[in-house]
Amino acid sequence: MYGNVYMSKATLQFDLSDYDEKLSHIRAVKADDTIIAISDFFNVLRQGWKYGVIDNDKLTDKQIDLCEKMRDKLVYILENYKVDYE
Repeated sequence: MYGNVYMSKATLQFDLSDYDEKLSHIRAVKADDTIIAISDFFNVLRQGWKYGVIDNDKLTDKQIDLCEKMRDKLVYILENYKVDYE
């Protein structure tokens, strides 16, 4: 149906008795959770910037401006590291 389709695979190996490699392993395993947390924070900033409210608390104009600046800075940093945050 699709012809010759090959599935690419990658295997990561860590020496869990080595402290630095153990930390690398934890980072690799928690990568999905990390990007979900970043995305959640991004959405909180967007909510504050776009709607002027975070967790049902109305924000001042100064706080709204800060949310926008923080959101823009977060986007800049994520794009700099080529992180897909959406």
